[in-house]
Amino acid sequence: MKGELRTSSDALNSAAKPMPHFINLDRLSLPSRPLDARAHLERVLEALVDDFGAEKIIVFGSCVRGTATEHSDVDMLVIRARPPGCTRPAYEALTAAAKARPLISTDILVRTPDEWLEKQTRPFGVFDEIVNHGLPVYER
Repeated sequence: MKGELRTSSDALNSAAKPMPHFINLDRLSLPSRPLDARAHLERVLEALVDDFGAEKIIVFGSCVRGTATEHSDVDMLVIRARPPGCTRPAYEALTAAAKARPLISTDILVRTPDEWLEKQTRPFGVFDEIVNHGLPVYER
């Protein structure tokens, strides 16, 4: 970024860790504010992949339906194996997302791959919307 000093270790770290590849972002109807909402969303997604270890991320809700307003949040389901000692995965995901300092609001659900598989076979409530209308934006 402009005015930011990069060290040689920054260059090594960025060279060793390729940027995640996100898909379907152009199909989302993001909140109209901030004007660079997509850049803020990409920073959140990068944090969820790099810092939280997301294996798959699915966006759902108003951003997929095309009804997002400037006050909308971005609803996401993050699928990740639960590492030993992880007792509050949703809190950890929100903490990782907050490190990106986004100017967009996010609502993050977290499930393990097994929990997600079960939700797909018997979707109800919000999971019915995710299964039938959710848009994958990342998959390892």
